[in-house]
Amino acid sequence: MRDRNLRAGDDCLCKAMPGVIHLEVRGATVGMAGLRELFLGWKEANRKPDDLKHQEILKGIRARNYVPELVEADYVAAVRGLYAARR
Repeated sequence: MRDRNLRAGDDCLCKAMPGVIHLEVRGATVGMAGLRELFLGWKEANRKPDDLKHQEILKGIRARNYVPELVEADYVAAVRGLYAARR
């Protein structure tokens, strides 16, 4: 049975989930939870994208998302770039 929030052709339930932000990592679109809250915390602390350490970003996104070790640098770069664009 198909969830009524999904449209024909949707291949990921995360597209219908509130609070999930989609970004591109290594040419693939991934849905990540908790980025709004993470970005808000950084913004309230007046953190600039270039000031955020790799491990700090990774810890923040891994709190609510799976990040494969082989591509963690790509995830960190994508999240840092999105934060910079939304600041």
